[in-house]
Amino acid sequence: MKKVLFALAFMAITVSVAIGQVMAPNSDGVFAAHEHLITTDLGSSAAFWTALGGEGTQIGTMNGVRFPGIYILLQTNHGRRSRGANSAPAAQPAVPQPPESSVGSVAEAIGIRVKNLHETLSKLEELGIRPEPGASSGEAAVMSPERVKVILTQDSSLNTAAATNELLMRVPDPAAAAAWYAKWFGALIVSEGNDRVAKIPGMNMHFVATSVPAAGTRGRALDHIGFDVHNLQVLVSKMQAAGVTINTPYRTMDLGFLTGIAFVTDPWGTYIELNEGYDGH
Repeated sequence: MKKVLFALAFMAITVSVAIGQVMAPNSDGVFAAHEHLITTDLGSSAAFWTALGGEGTQIGTMNGVRFPGIYILLQTNHGRRSRGANSAPAAQPAVPQPPESSVGSVAEAIGIRVKNLHETLSKLEELGIRPEPGASSGEAAVMSPERVKVILTQDSSLNTAAATNELLMRVPDPAAAAAWYAKWFGALIVSEGNDRVAKIPGMNMHFVATSVPAAGTRGRALDHIGFDVHNLQVLVSKMQAAGVTINTPYRTMDLGFLTGIAFVTDPWGTYIELNEGYDGH
């Protein structure tokens, strides 16, 4: 795979990114860009995701691992302070407490396809990570160092050691959730029994029904997901007019290939970063 060098003004760092790392956008000009994790041990996190078959990279000051189709970005957790209005600021903890697991949130698990599951699990065992009960020769679930559940599925047809597969989402109404992503991001909806899969290039969002309320993702181990959107300002204006929760309004950027950014939250609590420019590098 050919590589190009692009200048990224995040602290004026130059990085190398593989052409074709991100997917071509859908007809609405949208593709998945990244999944943003919070870690208390960057070394362990990087070792885990590279053992799965990813390639270490750096986006400005942000460390990460790239897979064909998407980036896994790793944000170091420096601990949390009390925000009580009438309380004195809490001392910074000597050892930051890890964020809550992805399990229990609306975005429960990241799915990764691997060319050889047995070899992948052997690499993880060297790191002290073993599959959860119920593993088979074709699929296994493991817990990452950040406490993100990762579902590994063997796909011997892969041309690479690994590639992204899906994001497992737990919501009360899978059809309604998939329809929301189709409306705003042009997702292609596929039915799998009572489940719905909203396909966005680089990320298949697999919605399954749950009767137990799921927590929002913000502040958890899987903090947010990221999409790149052509004509981002227009989309955010439409979302705002329709009453979508806008956490950070659209603003322009001059950070290398990125030219725009906004943050929104879907009706079920998934925190979403929207960018423009990932395919412009």
